[in-house]
Amino acid sequence: MILLNKVYTVTGTEYKTDQVSIGGNPEPAGIITSTGQKISLPQNHQIKSLYFDKKDRLYVSASAAFCVGGNNFSFCKGENGVLYVSKLSKK
Repeated sequence: MILLNKVYTVTGTEYKTDQVSIGGNPEPAGIITSTGQKISLPQNHQIKSLYFDKKDRLYVSASAAFCVGGNNFSFCKGENGVLYVSKLSKK
């Protein structure tokens, strides 16, 4: 079982990690909202957490990018994690 990380905007829209199962293994597919919007990241990551600040900017904490998933898992370029921050606030 995978616990999905959920956060809410000030207007109540839910954002959560979107994962698909490939060969029985969970693989990241980005972020999905309760309104049906899908947000893709530039690379494949294991998303660790989601957060909205007071200005409603989305923060996405993730593992280092990985090139191969499933049983042949490997990171692409080192093992440093990544933090994505949305540029625009919704206010």
